[in-house]
Amino acid sequence: MRLVHAMAPSLWLVMGDFNALFGAHEKSGRSSSASSRQDFLSTVNDYIHHCLNMRGSFVTWTNSRGRLDPRDHVEAWLDRALYFEYWLSY
Repeated sequence: MRLVHAMAPSLWLVMGDFNALFGAHEKSGRSSSASSRQDFLSTVNDYIHHCLNMRGSFVTWTNSRGRLDPRDHVEAWLDRALYFEYWLSY
C-alpha cells in the first residue's frame, strides 16, 4: 500500500482478500492475533482512511470445519474495498 500511495497519493481504490481484520468483532470462532490486527489497522489509518460499505453476507471466509464440532468453525470478514477519501469525488 505504501508503494501505491507513493505513485498516486490521492486517487486510488484497492479491493481484495486482505487476510486481516480491523478488530475481533469481524471474526467468530477461534481468536486471532492482536498484533496482526494492529499492523493492518495502522497501515489502513496511514494510507487509506475509508472502507466501502458491504451488502449481503458479513462473512466472506469460512473454514467449513464446524460440521463435526461447532467449536472448530471459524468465520471472518476478509474481503474489502479500501479507498483514499478523494476517490469518491471523481
